[in-house]
Amino acid sequence: MVGVDDANVASGGRIRVVLGGDRSDARRRALYDVLVAQPDIELVGVADDGETALHLLRSLRPDVALLDEDMAAFGGGAVARVLASELPDLQFVVLTAPGRGEACPLR
Repeated sequence: MVGVDDANVASGGRIRVVLGGDRSDARRRALYDVLVAQPDIELVGVADDGETALHLLRSLRPDVALLDEDMAAFGGGAVARVLASELPDLQFVVLTAPGRGEACPLR
């Protein structure tokens, strides 16, 4: 992953991830299953909506935010725009479905 501290991972550290998306969404369930099975990834939080994602990202300060654009309250792109300057070391991945979402320049 670009931007994640490779020295930390190489020394036995794990990439800390917050996952955000609707709990009933099959993509979120599949991503959850994949992430928890990875030995070098620690899933530190799961958010059902953008408001919860903002809270978790501010309080847990993970390495990566993996967010669905279609979350309730705020989409993943909106969360990324709000936090990009506040948490400059946080890497964002915003997922969209084909034909939905908007281009989301962050920085």
